[in-house]
Amino acid sequence: MKTIVLASFFCFSTFSYNFSQICTGIDSLGRAANMYSIGIVESNTIAVNNDLNTVLFVHRNDDALFGGHSGQLRYDISTDNGVNWTKNIGPLNPNSVNGTNAARYPNVAIHNPAGNTIPNNAYLSYLAPTVAATWSAHVSGVRKLNGTGNTENYNQANLTYSYIPRSMCKGAPGTYWAIDAVYTGAAFTGYRILKGVWNGTNDVIWSQNAQLTPPFSTAFDGQNHISSFAIGFDPSGQKGWACMITHINQGTSSYSFY
Repeated sequence: MKTIVLASFFCFSTFSYNFSQICTGIDSLGRAANMYSIGIVESNTIAVNNDLNTVLFVHRNDDALFGGHSGQLRYDISTDNGVNWTKNIGPLNPNSVNGTNAARYPNVAIHNPAGNTIPNNAYLSYLAPTVAATWSAHVSGVRKLNGTGNTENYNQANLTYSYIPRSMCKGAPGTYWAIDAVYTGAAFTGYRILKGVWNGTNDVIWSQNAQLTPPFSTAFDGQNHISSFAIGFDPSGQKGWACMITHINQGTSSYSFY
């Protein structure tokens, strides 16, 4: 089993100047059955809220220690700017089935209700793909940071041909975003923007906001080819950018990614 290590993260984090002041070296965080939960670098496994002095890290379960299976998700939390941690809390998705609804590559965000200054009154929000056939499903939900109010939703957005959602991030207050590829199981046909909205009481509800179809070039071998893709918003939460690296018709004849 692997111990997930967060090595001097806050030394180079762009999330917060305050966090950059407390670099203390290496801290071993929660355990996972393997390291595949961080195998895609665009997955946002860390969430920070400066107003609450709170940091979250989401990861897969170590079934040898906690039972269940490696597709269940757990998290670690610090409420003192990353100095002290409570680890391996969860699972977030206890109803998952290994081999069918087991989660991979999780994303996490912190939902902090307006005016709240108490970490226990905020929520963890998570989004992850599951290992259904052709990566065609997601699991999402929230948990209050006092350990109550866990939700676990499968295929909430009712989408077909999903893949692996990435770079979950905040937009306007109570609004969250992610980007995914559209994958038929045999081919990539575009990208989709996912939008999550806090329902005002106890959950984040996800839906498709837009679908993007770049002018793919198939000159190399007749297939669409994609690489990295990500989404992000400015501090106001009002302006966002979706970015992707892919082979498009405007590229050179040398089959370069743009």
